[in-house]
Amino acid sequence: MEKSNISKRKSPIKRFIKFVVNHNKMSIFTAMIMVIFITSIDLVLPMMTKNMVDKGITGKNLELLLKIIVAYSVMSVLARVLNLALGYIYATMRNRVAVKFRLKVLDHLSKLSGKFYTENKTGNLMSIVQSDIDIIENIDAELVFSIIKNSITAIISLYLMFRLQSVLFVVVVFIQILLVTTQRYFTKNIHSNVSMFRDEYGDTSNVVQEYVYNIMNVIISKSKRFFISQFIKGQRGLINKDIKIDVLMSGNMCVANIFNLMMSMAIYGYGGYMIINGDFTLGSLIAFQNYAGMLIGPCISIVNANNRIQQAKVSIERVYSILDEEPVIDEDQNMLEGLRADNIKEISVENVKFGYENDESEKKYILNNVSMKFKRGDISAIVGESGCGKSTLSKLMYRLWDVDDGSIKIDERDIRNIKLMSLRKCISVVSQEIVIFDSTIRNNISLGKKIPDDDILRVCSLAGLDDFISSLEAGLDTEIGEKGIKISGGQKQRISIARAMLCDSPIIIFDEATSALDNVSQDIIMDSIKKNLEDRIVIVIAHRLSTIKDVDKIFVMSNGKIAESGNHEELISKKGIYYKLYRNE
Repeated sequence: MEKSNISKRKSPIKRFIKFVVNHNKMSIFTAMIMVIFITSIDLVLPMMTKNMVDKGITGKNLELLLKIIVAYSVMSVLARVLNLALGYIYATMRNRVAVKFRLKVLDHLSKLSGKFYTENKTGNLMSIVQSDIDIIENIDAELVFSIIKNSITAIISLYLMFRLQSVLFVVVVFIQILLVTTQRYFTKNIHSNVSMFRDEYGDTSNVVQEYVYNIMNVIISKSKRFFISQFIKGQRGLINKDIKIDVLMSGNMCVANIFNLMMSMAIYGYGGYMIINGDFTLGSLIAFQNYAGMLIGPCISIVNANNRIQQAKVSIERVYSILDEEPVIDEDQNMLEGLRADNIKEISVENVKFGYENDESEKKYILNNVSMKFKRGDISAIVGESGCGKSTLSKLMYRLWDVDDGSIKIDERDIRNIKLMSLRKCISVVSQEIVIFDSTIRNNISLGKKIPDDDILRVCSLAGLDDFISSLEAGLDTEIGEKGIKISGGQKQRISIARAMLCDSPIIIFDEATSALDNVSQDIIMDSIKKNLEDRIVIVIAHRLSTIKDVDKIFVMSNGKIAESGNHEELISKKGIYYKLYRNE
């Protein structure tokens, strides 16, 4: 992303507030009206107390006293009922914002390129999506309105205190100026320490995530000690920073309370002195102290709010660092809207060069001038030694990355000129890295869509899952656990294959999709593919050559280039790279 674009962006806090307002306009309007009513009542009550004491009690006017007591009680009850309703509005807004904001981040993550995910740790991203957004909830409507309410209350209280007693007013203002001065020191230090804490927290989260997600492999590989040592190392730094943040926040509150205690003592001392001299009434002192309390309370609340804002500000900046990440995969308004799935005839890879970016100054190309064609109705295979760029090709076709040079075309149209969503709808990729959800077999195949059982069972049969499903008491509604822990690796791959077949995409890429199956099962799957996907473009990226002997064309890759191509018999007769790979299998 260009620097000029970054500089034009508003601050993350302002952008977040705008996001909150845009999704809660009616609720904010209602809350604002209620806040005005509650604040008005709060400001009137001390003057009613003054009249109750000076005119009712001291003036021995029982009728007036009773009227003030009734009015005071009604207004107090009304304020509390409004506060209760306001709490409900705040809770609704808070949850709405949290859900919508998290969805906004998750949606944006799905639009970023593979480059972004190679440069960012999963644990840090999880920390941002989960804990940072949880912290951002602290800057909710309640906090914002409380700052507004407290600020209005403090300003009007100051004015009313000036009207009641100007000398005491000057003392109170002087003490508040000292309080504000100390706040600047604490604010700066809290923000910088929270920022460092959140960054290190993301790194520690990555260690925990790797440990939990791979717990069985951790046990088998006897690597628990390594993970624990990494965790302890990270926690030491976190604990020290967390303690420092707590000390700063506690110190902030302690200083605020000391200044407010000084203010109360000054009011009672000087106010008591004036009452003794007959220059001030008891009711006026009580009213002044109530207004001072309405100044002290809001000031302490604002100090608390500032602490929460400094924590949330760091989290907001971290979240917007993701939202400001521009997708490397560019799209513009001139792109073709879509592809007609039933018309796709061919994919061509033309002189493609590509290399993953790293910290080195010179990029190393994984693919170097690679050209190949895949036709509808044919099953093509790509083979070669590990690291030769086979799987990279499927990622380029799906546009997780864009080619550095050359092009990939569908029916003579460069895929960079086709809307990304439309392109991806036409391609299904079955990878060896299988995504399995903690749900039923049905949901893992249909991905939550309402699809008739007959259609699901049909693709299950094609993927060789029918016997397994019929043996289960709950059938398609069998829960398979987190990451499919209740089923075998082969069954996971069959589910992934069935899912791809159900999508009915005109282009299907099998990337080591049957690596967890035995030879007999692989042959059955390949036979099913040939019989049932004959009107599609099928690309099989294979490590086991025995599974692709009967495909229409085989491309052999070596050192990022196409070394040879042809069908199985042709390549065997050449006695080249394919021949050697096949003999060594």
